[in-house]
Amino acid sequence: MWDINSGEELAILESHSAPILTIAISSDGKTIASAGSDKTIKVWDVESRQLLRTLSGHDGWVWSVAISPDGNTLVSGGEDGTIRIWSLVSQSQ
Repeated sequence: MWDINSGEELAILESHSAPILTIAISSDGKTIASAGSDKTIKVWDVESRQLLRTLSGHDGWVWSVAISPDGNTLVSGGEDGTIRIWSLVSQSQ
């Protein structure tokens, strides 16, 4: 994570076991989702810089993630040809 104004590095978020291919940030700036070639999606709290949860379900690399404007839903698309819809509220797919 970087401060855009100063260019200062704020944090390094590490948990993926393979390269990260995509990230998304919620419209309120409180949540980050990262995904990649380890077939997982990681959901992070921006303020605490803590991993909130790991989403697993794709059978291949995860190429794209997006968080809904209300921050309640995450959508992912993967190499396995599926689009998956995840609830960030109930913690289910």
